[in-house]
Amino acid sequence: MSAPLITALRKHPWMLAGAVFFTLVLPVAAVLIPLCAGAAVDGKSGAIEALIFAATARFAVQGCRRFFSGALSIRVQHSLRMAVMRRLQSIDAAEASRLSTGQLVSRCISDLGQIQSMVALIPVVASGVVEVILISAILLWISPVIALVMLAHIPVMFCVAFLSRRRLYPATWLVQQQQATVASHIEQCVSGVRVIKNFAQQPAMISRFDALARVLYGRRMRVGRLTALFQPALSSIPQVMLVATVVVGGWLAQRGALSLGEFLAAATYVTLLARLIRMTASMMVTVFLARAAVHRVEELLELPSRPQPDSAHSDCTPFGIRGVIPGRPGCPSISIDIPAGYWAVITGPAASGKSFVARALAGVDSSASSGLFATFPDATSCPLLDLPEDQRPSLF
Repeated sequence: MSAPLITALRKHPWMLAGAVFFTLVLPVAAVLIPLCAGAAVDGKSGAIEALIFAATARFAVQGCRRFFSGALSIRVQHSLRMAVMRRLQSIDAAEASRLSTGQLVSRCISDLGQIQSMVALIPVVASGVVEVILISAILLWISPVIALVMLAHIPVMFCVAFLSRRRLYPATWLVQQQQATVASHIEQCVSGVRVIKNFAQQPAMISRFDALARVLYGRRMRVGRLTALFQPALSSIPQVMLVATVVVGGWLAQRGALSLGEFLAAATYVTLLARLIRMTASMMVTVFLARAAVHRVEELLELPSRPQPDSAHSDCTPFGIRGVIPGRPGCPSISIDIPAGYWAVITGPAASGKSFVARALAGVDSSASSGLFATFPDATSCPLLDLPEDQRPSLF
């Protein structure tokens, strides 16, 4: 599990504690129901009352687990979304210009949605694993033969799940990257529609979009083929286990090695176990798919932030800015004096460098602001980037 996801989970300790608690309690309540039903069939006293209590407890605990896991997933998604927003607001303008709009849209919408689904499914998967362990222990107590027949299928299922993870994870990563590329192309076409029309580039843009869409279609079909290969395999293994254990259990009951109540409990456990393994395997595939989304969001949160200098002039307001702006032949040097509280307007023809100069003056582009110095009323000066952000010129 990645560090940003762990940090987001720690921000909601009560929701996390509630989800963990009810995730561990639910399997205990669930495994008591077949035991109580088997005891009721054998005519043991108090079995019916215990069955009613166990069923009621399972209903209440399952509702609480769904509430806490759902609320936790929504809060974690919101925390990650706010962390991404803060990171995007703190990165340097030069770094921001290298980011693709489609990548940002994909990671902030679809990836965060997959992370929310994964966080909501993790308690369900954990509860299923705990329930499988408890059922296996009870079956060993009821009939070691049935337990061994059942446990022989579990390693096969986990091997298939491991293989599916190795194949599905990179395929899903490529799909998400291609979705971002398609979204970037659409955004560029929409924002530059006038330029495209003026230069009659509509056929070229449509052809490029068709090529990108075909690549995305191929990658999504590959994910579909892999899912169609592994998910039915994971679903069929519990069915084979169910048939084998019921046959062995019926043979033992006919020989008198099991009572009718014990056979009923064992058959119920095997049926429940088959459903749990099938459901857990399907959810494990979903969790594997969401891991790619977690890593993509983590990459976004690891973008470098602008340095926060500790300037000696933090209590003073700069009076003017002078220096050289590198990388822009049209505006090699600048000298401007603006008293505190006054406004200034930068004018000029299109593509003359107005936005570039404005970003340099605001200090949001470190490469453009590296040659600028802020001057103060006492005739002292310091590099513009050494000023705190609230002392730099404001842009609107």
